[in-house]
Amino acid sequence: MTLDWPQAVLVYYRDYFYPPMDRLTSPEGSFHAYDETTHPQLPDIWSTEAAPDGHFTQAENVT
Repeated sequence: MTLDWPQAVLVYYRDYFYPPMDRLTSPEGSFHAYDETTHPQLPDIWSTEAAPDGHFTQAENVT
């Protein structure tokens, strides 16, 4: 990436950044109505749950 810096950045935005942002900011997306000035309230927080026991065995063995 450092050798092709300008091209690599463009490829990153085209292939990795814009597709999820397009979905998040679409009318059905989580951040559609958020605007720091006109709609300062944040969207609802996504629900989370703990990972099952033993799911991260490699991380548990770190000392």
